[in-house]
Amino acid sequence: MGAPMAGAPNGFAGGAPIGGYQAGGPQMGSPGVAPYPGAPTPTHQSGGPYNPLPAQSPSSLPSTSNSPRIDPAQIPRPVHDPHAVVVKHDTRNDRGGANHPPAASTTFCARDLGSANPRYMRCTMSTIPNSGDLCTQSGMPLTLMVQPLALPHPDEAPILVVEHAQGVGPVRCGRCKAYMNAYNRWVDHGRFCCVFCNHTTECPQEYMCNLGPDGRRGDASTRPELHLGSVEYAAPNEYMVRPPMAPALFFVIDVNPVAVQTGATTSACEAIARTLAAIPEQHRTLVGICAFDAAAHFFKFPSNVAGKENETATKTSQTVKHLVVPDVEEPYSPLPTGLAVPLQENMESIKDVLAKIPEMFASGRHGLPCGVAAIKACVEALKPIGGRVVSFIATMPSGGYGAVKGRTAMGGAYSSSQSNTSIEKVRMGLGTQIPPTVLSRSW
Repeated sequence: MGAPMAGAPNGFAGGAPIGGYQAGGPQMGSPGVAPYPGAPTPTHQSGGPYNPLPAQSPSSLPSTSNSPRIDPAQIPRPVHDPHAVVVKHDTRNDRGGANHPPAASTTFCARDLGSANPRYMRCTMSTIPNSGDLCTQSGMPLTLMVQPLALPHPDEAPILVVEHAQGVGPVRCGRCKAYMNAYNRWVDHGRFCCVFCNHTTECPQEYMCNLGPDGRRGDASTRPELHLGSVEYAAPNEYMVRPPMAPALFFVIDVNPVAVQTGATTSACEAIARTLAAIPEQHRTLVGICAFDAAAHFFKFPSNVAGKENETATKTSQTVKHLVVPDVEEPYSPLPTGLAVPLQENMESIKDVLAKIPEMFASGRHGLPCGVAAIKACVEALKPIGGRVVSFIATMPSGGYGAVKGRTAMGGAYSSSQSNTSIEKVRMGLGTQIPPTVLSRSW
């Protein structure tokens, strides 16, 4: 039975007639009222009329829960109005002091005048205590929230990039390695005192500049790192252990009969085809395609190599090869290299394969989908070059390497640790032995 509505007498809701009696008046079974005409009035054991206790509201009843949890409905939340007026915020004032940041619930547009935009760096306390004891007594958390990749307001100026000449990296403190900023104090035209550790460091000769009467450098207004609070430093070659590797993407598509019939395969192929044009640096990006049902299917795209010896070799090199990996218990890469090809040179071939995949697997093989095995095979294919595997899975990978079993099949004893087994296997890179069997066909 549901709980009685608040404010309704005797547990009846509203004023609807119940059993021929109007709710709110004397009811059958009520204390002191006869259950039927002519019946004796109920009395107390002492012989007097029965007087019930006064009704109590639900709020006055004692709580049945002893849990100290806070009711989320009682937590105050600031009201956010997306249509509110945009607040203009300058990080520093005309006297050189820092301005208090606007409330976190407001929509603001900040202007960097020497301090970082509150969108990128913000403190939980606008005024920092001068001692640790005072901070402890206040009970307020002193935390710095740093979000260097936060999205700026459309009206805010973009963050400037600091680039140095070849062979001259970013100027940094010799002790704490802090980067050059607007608050370092310059001792003379070639030495500066770090604002963090007070260590004096000599800057490179190319970075030297004369100081003005106020102790500021003459080029402070032209160098972003000397008058702005947020800048980006371009890392030179000296900061790289090796040259940057080409980004690689391997797309895994579910072509199980269920995925094909429901349209998931077609949707995945169309989404990938639309995304290819938006991938940056297409001349360097490598892309590979893999499909899976009861086996893993790889597509070897032709390599555009000039200087072919004869016409037959040229025709063979322009054929897309379909490689099938039937062993899903120990997945492997059908080729050691070459499964991920440059995107710009093979854009048309990749789009053509994506358009044909739903038709190719319209009458695919029935069996347990081997999604985890296909991902593991793509990881093996990307080992020499590195990269990322993007999978489109529409059916539960219940077959092959890292198979996932349904909760109902386990009789309710399926644990979360077992559900992460397949993912951990892929991360650990187990089962790297490559069987010799590879089925190939050209189309």
